Amino acid sequence: MSDAVCEACNIKPAKLPFDGRLMCIGCWGSNNTLRNERLLNMGRTISANYVSETCFGCGSRNVDAGDREFWCNDCLMRVRVI
Repeated sequence: MSDAVCEACNIKPAKLPFDGRLMCIGCWGSNNTLRNERLLNMGRTISANYVSETCFGCGSRNVDAGDREFWCNDCLMRVRVI
């Protein structure tokens, strides 16, 4: 997966799977937010979104992801994504 390019923006390295496509951290976060908005409008349950180009724990931009995990290299926060 390390050589793959994001299937949404075609610019950044793909890091995480999203609905059968590989996406970079920024596109994954944006697409998950949009999906959550649609689910909320239908009255359905949503998932928390901790994936961002900035760490929610410490504010660092030193973040990375792979397979189904997102982490911060500075504060060591790790979350599993679904």
